[in-house]
Amino acid sequence: MKMTHSSHNQIKWQNIIFYMLFIGIILVLGYFSKVYKFESDWTFSNRNTLTETTQTLLATLDKPLKFVAYVPDDPVLHKELSKLVNKYKRFKADSSIEFVNPDLEPAKAKNAGIEYTGQLALHLGNKHEIIETTDEQTIVTTLQRLNRDSERFVIFLEGHKERDPFSPQSTGMTKLLSALKKQGFKVQPHNLIRTQSIPDNTDILVIAAAQAAVPEGELKIIQTYVKNGGHLLWLQDPDSTDTLTPLADQLGIIIHKGTVVDSNIELQQMLGIQNAAAIPVIDYGRSKITKNIETATLFPFSCMIEEDFDAKSKDEINGEYDAFLSSMPTSWLETGSLTEGDITFDADKDDIQGPIPLAISLKKKINKENDETTEQRIIIVGDSDFMLNSFIGYGSNMDLAMNIFNWLSADDQLVELKSQTARDIQLDISENVLLSFSLFFLVLLPLGLLITGGVIWMRRRKA
Repeated sequence: MKMTHSSHNQIKWQNIIFYMLFIGIILVLGYFSKVYKFESDWTFSNRNTLTETTQTLLATLDKPLKFVAYVPDDPVLHKELSKLVNKYKRFKADSSIEFVNPDLEPAKAKNAGIEYTGQLALHLGNKHEIIETTDEQTIVTTLQRLNRDSERFVIFLEGHKERDPFSPQSTGMTKLLSALKKQGFKVQPHNLIRTQSIPDNTDILVIAAAQAAVPEGELKIIQTYVKNGGHLLWLQDPDSTDTLTPLADQLGIIIHKGTVVDSNIELQQMLGIQNAAAIPVIDYGRSKITKNIETATLFPFSCMIEEDFDAKSKDEINGEYDAFLSSMPTSWLETGSLTEGDITFDADKDDIQGPIPLAISLKKKINKENDETTEQRIIIVGDSDFMLNSFIGYGSNMDLAMNIFNWLSADDQLVELKSQTARDIQLDISENVLLSFSLFFLVLLPLGLLITGGVIWMRRRKA
């Protein structure tokens, strides 16, 4: 084809127009990429995205959120922390981060309560708190504390051989108390003999398995507290005192005599349980209290807690009952001795076949004298051992215990919150596969390299 001057100019202008359009498209795409952003988290458990509960929590906060990082002038560290804060900024636009070098501004760090480099101050409005880690669970629980109008005041009844929450022994509850403190609860013991009353600022009254008799005068104080709408956590063991029966009648529940057992040997071996009275719970209902519980919880030496459908007090209560914890169908309520002979189900001795209800929650409306309506929350659990230091670390016992206290204090968002773990960074392999890997990398591979090296050395020597 013969190129003329006209065709040459035509091709020239076509190239110019092409490059202009190409550059224009690049500029337009660059502009839109700056204005509009699309992000997608492809990790297995979405570990780079905030949980739905956290997103809901951030949407409810009406005060600006600010992260102040007291760290050295390290661009890499600043970038990582900014990336972290951007996850929160996506759902709360007024979130921000500020970097302070404590070595250059020691006075500012001291006034903020910073003890050493690397700490982070989380500000919500005019309040702030120092945190040590930046995981989502820590940040969200801190935000819950900062967003609360006041402290949650929990008192443990004492003077009747109840569980000692402040004992560091295996029978104490110091592990639970430490977790409660982190979430903004203030815990104190309370003896009715000293004060003859329950403090007005009490958020939750805890009766932790009283073994000795509760005098009638003290019982009336407790009943008055409940009648006036006070929140109550009542832990009742099989061998607890029965002098609290009038309180059970007032609440419209029945506490059965006996101990819940399960003689499923295979289940005990699988869970590492060696006592038939240690009851695992693996099925949970639709209650908010157990919504985020995904693994087994363990209840050693439990009794049966049941709603009393025929109670005269039910008409006065007019509340919502929920048996949110039940044992497995293979369990039963053993009314006989656990130390004499084999433990077997015997209906003729008033044993009750499972599943057995282990805990009941009660929620009702209370009308105050000033025509104000409040919501009362009560939980009765047929076991106190699951909160003890010796058992609180089993399965989801700690999560359940915290959910109970958060539900009683009406912090429903915190009840639904669960730790976000990245399951795709965990390697779960059987013992046989692990043994094969060990044999290959520790024996076969080194031996193969030695043999290969020896053969190469022999060949080179002969050559």
